Amino acid sequence: MRFLKVMVIGPERGYAWEALFLSLLIAAGFRTVGVARTQHWLRGWASCSRERELSSANTALSILHAQRAQKEVHRNIGVEGTCLSRSLVLWAMLLRRKVSVELRVGFRKQDGKVQGHAWVEHQGAPINEEATTTRTYATASEDVTFDALFSKKL
Repeated sequence: MRFLKVMVIGPERGYAWEALFLSLLIAAGFRTVGVARTQHWLRGWASCSRERELSSANTALSILHAQRAQKEVHRNIGVEGTCLSRSLVLWAMLLRRKVSVELRVGFRKQDGKVQGHAWVEHQGAPINEEATTTRTYATASEDVTFDALFSKKL
């Protein structure tokens, strides 16, 4: 019931609709054109925003609203997704609002198996995962750009 209120009348309704749209788009994009082209499209979509740079207070509020919307969509709509698809939803929503965020992908070896995980960081701190968890993964020092081959066309 809370989710319906958020989608229809809550102050976060724009975020909730956007998270739903992006979740569906990313799921379809992964299946049809792959991760790189999906990220490329998301980056282009986010760059079309007319929003201005946010103050630090508004940045924190935008991060909070986007996190809540992404979690509510995932929990209530049943749009399943990997950590990568959930992180791309949050990454795109915040990029569109001119929030400086990085997509991170890390790997670790546990019980003889290589495991991968994705999350989003703002100013070096993870925003959709616990820092204690992210520290157990080895990551590249830069933002993950699956779409590097396509970025010259933006």
